[in-house]
Amino acid sequence: MGNRMKQSWSRTIAAVAAGAVLAIGGVVAVAAPANAAPSGCQTQGKSCLWSGYDYGTDAAQNWRMLYFEYCIDNLGNYSYNDITSSAYNYGFSDNARFYEHDLQNGYYFTILRHDGKPNLNNVNGQNWNDRITSAYFTGALGSKGTSRCA
Repeated sequence: MGNRMKQSWSRTIAAVAAGAVLAIGGVVAVAAPANAAPSGCQTQGKSCLWSGYDYGTDAAQNWRMLYFEYCIDNLGNYSYNDITSSAYNYGFSDNARFYEHDLQNGYYFTILRHDGKPNLNNVNGQNWNDRITSAYFTGALGSKGTSRCA
């Protein structure tokens, strides 16, 4: 009977250990992935703008998408003034700011790193659809008016 209890005890320990491994593995498998950048904005260190909602393009704006690395003083230089309907910040460490006028003028809103706004009709209670004229990573705010933001 001593061996039988030993086997039973060993099986119990093995079952508990296996359950613990499965539980830990289950947690790892179920964990939510990091915020993945939308299609078309796959280069880390960039912030992306789309003419359509939900990180898409639309025919009314000639199927447009634009990205920047540091800043853009005037989106009109890229024929992209006031046509942005969604935006995503895939920057390394900085937040991204989007202004209603060129050279950081007027009101602005911020998108945190690895976050986005699929519909600019409602950003913190304000309609920003087709209203963005300049864009900057916060680390490049002092570069306004320089060749870095051209």
